[in-house]
Amino acid sequence: MYAFHWFPRGAELKSLSDACNRLWALDENRLNPNEHYQINLQRGKSPYQTGDVAPDNLFTYVNPEAFNKKTFKLFTALLDNYERGTGVAENVSREELKENELFIDAIAETKVIKYAHAWLEKNGKFHGDIRAFKRKLHDIWFGLYRREVANDSSGFEHVFIGEVKEGKVSGFHNWIQMYLEEKAGRLDYLGYIKPKQRGRSTLDPDEYEQLVTIQFAWENETKPVSTR
Repeated sequence: MYAFHWFPRGAELKSLSDACNRLWALDENRLNPNEHYQINLQRGKSPYQTGDVAPDNLFTYVNPEAFNKKTFKLFTALLDNYERGTGVAENVSREELKENELFIDAIAETKVIKYAHAWLEKNGKFHGDIRAFKRKLHDIWFGLYRREVANDSSGFEHVFIGEVKEGKVSGFHNWIQMYLEEKAGRLDYLGYIKPKQRGRSTLDPDEYEQLVTIQFAWENETKPVSTR
């Protein structure tokens, strides 16, 4: 039985935008800017501009207590399970399979995943209980597929960790991975990409919720445009 406080409401069932806004509001693990973390954007640039216009780190502070949250802790345990380069088949150990399972179990307890399951089911996009939904998430995120050779990539690796192919970074859309790699000295923030807005030449990312398009180098390979 679905709990009323996170169950999709009438208007949200017809609007993907409204549903996404509700997911944002339901995320109890979300960190708030200037409360739980601080960033130093420094200078902006065009996506075609090369060079480093940000001599300092992007992250100036992240509350370490965040990493004591159950989902954060189980997520970070997954970050060292993959080969960063494409063309190298992944060898998934029994321990890593267990880590995947524990992470899926943990997020399935959150309002965000419960809402997503209910919304998809109500809209006829998924059929099955939460156990079936967990299996589907596992297949989508952790099922291996071919980029250059068999079983050298997965949805989770591409989106949350990042990959390197022919000297370029692809994927890598996760702020936790970015923070940890920058902290370890393996990632160099090169500046943010100046966004356009009608009637204005640029939009200051600090004025809004911090969805920022940036440029960075990851162990010498560059990601020209990345949004997080």
